[in-house]
Amino acid sequence: MFCIEIAGLLVEIDNRYEEIRKRCEDYIVVPDREPDIRVKTTDQKMEPLLRWWKTNDPEHLSMGNIEFYSVHGYIYPQLPRFDAAWMHACAVEVDGEGYAFTAPSGYGKTTQAMLWLRHFGERARIINGDNPIIRFMDGGCYLCGSPFGGSEGYQCNTRVPLKGICFLDHSEENRLVRMDPAMAFTQMIRTSQNHGMLYEGNRESLMKVWEKIAEQIPIYQLHCTPTAEAVEVAYQGTKEMVN
Repeated sequence: MFCIEIAGLLVEIDNRYEEIRKRCEDYIVVPDREPDIRVKTTDQKMEPLLRWWKTNDPEHLSMGNIEFYSVHGYIYPQLPRFDAAWMHACAVEVDGEGYAFTAPSGYGKTTQAMLWLRHFGERARIINGDNPIIRFMDGGCYLCGSPFGGSEGYQCNTRVPLKGICFLDHSEENRLVRMDPAMAFTQMIRTSQNHGMLYEGNRESLMKVWEKIAEQIPIYQLHCTPTAEAVEVAYQGTKEMVN
């Protein structure tokens, strides 16, 4: 058993395999209060993932890996209770500010993030490659890292103010269009449904979090090419539209 802290939340994990402790190493803390979330892995919780791995990726099947994703699947649906939500996105930090790029799997989120790293150099880093957390806390809205960084493992234990969310769209030109809150909310709900974020027990609370994000955070459609120009259009555009 060990505790991690993600997005300011203390999570107690009663694990069965050592692999999850290693993969959560950057987030392990000595608890100084009662946990916000408690997770105990069981055969029943891991069974659906075990079936999926046997069918779809038997070469990489390991019980430690299955436990890791089982814990992920248990923690994330509980986030709305704490004014937070996870997002299927790649999250980047530039000069201490956070930007999230979201799109279907394989569409180019990581490609866009890598363009930002090359463009900004040491000023930028990837916070999370697949499952960042957005949380309202301490009077602001923050983009937070977590150990659940996707297959490529991009993650770091940090949180930064969230300055914008971009829905990516492949295009022959680079153009940034800000969505109005109603359109942004609709798009986020559609994305939540596509990635299985909505559960019977958290549907109402998650929708409230997305509504709050849509009202308070600039959300854009980024029509883009895989070029450095797309980075400048997105970055400068978010600055100009906010100001």
